[in-house]
Amino acid sequence: MSKYTIVKADIDNDKNDIKGVIDRNLGEHSQDWYEWKYTQCLGDHKSCFIARDESKGSTAVGTVSLFPRFMRHEGKDIKVAIAGDIAVDKAHRAFGPALKLEKTVLEDAKNNGVNFVICLPNKAAEALMLRVGYQKIGTMGRFVKLLRTEYKLKKIIKITVLRKIAAAVLDFFIAIFSKERAFINKSGLKAELISSFDAGFDELWQNAEYPFKLVERRSSQFLNWRYQPAAGKYKIFSLSNKDNKKIGYVVFLIENNVFHIFDMFALDYDVSVKKLLAEFISFVRKEKGDAVSVSCFGSPRIKEKLKSFSFVKRDEAGMSILMYCLDDSFKSLVSNEENWYFFMGDNDV
Repeated sequence: MSKYTIVKADIDNDKNDIKGVIDRNLGEHSQDWYEWKYTQCLGDHKSCFIARDESKGSTAVGTVSLFPRFMRHEGKDIKVAIAGDIAVDKAHRAFGPALKLEKTVLEDAKNNGVNFVICLPNKAAEALMLRVGYQKIGTMGRFVKLLRTEYKLKKIIKITVLRKIAAAVLDFFIAIFSKERAFINKSGLKAELISSFDAGFDELWQNAEYPFKLVERRSSQFLNWRYQPAAGKYKIFSLSNKDNKKIGYVVFLIENNVFHIFDMFALDYDVSVKKLLAEFISFVRKEKGDAVSVSCFGSPRIKEKLKSFSFVKRDEAGMSILMYCLDDSFKSLVSNEENWYFFMGDNDV
C-alpha cells in the first residue's frame, strides 16, 4: 500500500524529480524550458510541491506548481498566480496524491499573499480542480479572420488551376472590402518586427488607458522573460508613431500558415488598438498568411473590436478558465468575465 508525503520542492535540487514527473505525464521538455519556467520566472511567490511515494524509496510520483503573476487593478499591482504542470503518474491517480497536492499548494499561496489563482486545465485535470474548490468563470473564445481562401477551397475545387483562379478572385474582394484599409498608415506609423522589448514598452504599459479592471502586468522585463526563445518560436510585431513612441505590439506564432496572436496590447482601446490591428493584418497579408487567429477571454469590448475587423467567432469548445479566490474581497471582481483582459500569452505554458 502506497504512503504519500507532500513536500515543498527545491527548484534546483529537485529538478530531476520535478521534470521527470512532468516529462512522463505531459510530454518531454528541454532543460532550457525548465530553466526558463522554473528558475528564471519572475516574482517571489512561485511555489512547487512534490508527492513522494514513501513505500518506494520516496520516489516522486506527482507535482503541481503555481507561477507568479501580477495583475493591474485600480492602478496597483496585486499578487496572483497561474496553476500549471499538474501531473501525477498514472499508477497513483486513484489514491489521492493529486488532491493533497492541490490543497497544499493553495494553502502555501495564501501564506505568500496571493489573492487568487487562475488555471486553464486540460479535460483530465478540470474535474480535479473543481473538486478542490476552483470556480469556472468562463471559457477561452477563438476568433479567426480569413485572408486567403485557397486552402479552404481544396475540398471543393480539386483542379489546381481552377482553384487558384477562384482563390485569387475571392482574395481580391476580401482585401478590397477589408475594414482595416481605413486605418493603415495614416499618420506616419512605423510597423516592424523586433527581437525583444525595450524601455519604450515600459512607457507604453505605464501610459496605457484601457477600460478593463484586470490586466496582467506587461513590463518589458516580464515580456522579455515570457517570450524568450525557450518559451517558444514567438515573433513580436511592434507599432510606433512618428516620434518613435510605442503605440502597441502583437506577439504571435505561425502554424500551418495561420498567424496566431498570443498577446496584444495598445496605448488605448479605441484609436490605437484599431491602428495596431489594421497594421498587423496588413503585415500578415504581405507575408501571404492564410488567416489570423486569436483566443481570448474577457470584456465584450475585446470581442467587439475583433468583430469590427471581420474576425468570426469559431463554434468550438474553448479551454475552461478556472479561478480559486484566496481573498474573498476579490471574488465578485474576478468572477465577472467583463472585468478581464486575458489572452493565451497570459496563461502558463
